[in-house]
Amino acid sequence: MIPGATALAVGADPKTRPAGGRIALLSKDDIHDLAFDPSTPSWAAPDDLSVEAQFAHDQQGILATFVVKDQTHSPAPIDAKLFAGDSIQFSLASGNKLTQIGLTTSDGGAGWVWSSPDSALVGKKLTTPLKVTRSGNTTIYEVFLPFEMLGFRYEPGLPLRAAFLANEDDGGGRVRVMQWFGGITTGGDLTKFGFMLLE
Repeated sequence: MIPGATALAVGADPKTRPAGGRIALLSKDDIHDLAFDPSTPSWAAPDDLSVEAQFAHDQQGILATFVVKDQTHSPAPIDAKLFAGDSIQFSLASGNKLTQIGLTTSDGGAGWVWSSPDSALVGKKLTTPLKVTRSGNTTIYEVFLPFEMLGFRYEPGLPLRAAFLANEDDGGGRVRVMQWFGGITTGGDLTKFGFMLLE
């Protein structure tokens, strides 16, 4: 957490949102299998795949932290197909200004930009502060996204649209995702995103 940072409120509706900026994905309801393959074991429990996310801001940008439990870790190279291996995808938008990034343990911890209000950043490695570590079956992804990069200024009460997911590859390719709201796998459909609220 950023010293002095304020947690974002998150949820499906900004009027009934839970406070605290924390989201835990722990159940089968959060799983989306990408293909049926009898040889691929089904999701079994939170130790198989789960995500705890935390979001905060310091009036300069947003800090996103994702704690992923996954017993087998197989990241993909850091490029536009980063999603093919174990990784995080995070999308955030204000109005029509959409940012979509990926985070991976590859290259010692790196990120990728698929969409940005700044076209010069698209299709390149993420250059904002980030840290990715793995210990045992837990991977922690931390990234700071300045409001300048996101294309908007801090404004108390500003509603944002957001979604994230964890990609799972147990060694034979990506088989499923665990997601908070949809829209990412369909190219950034904002109508399927959830809400965050700057406070």
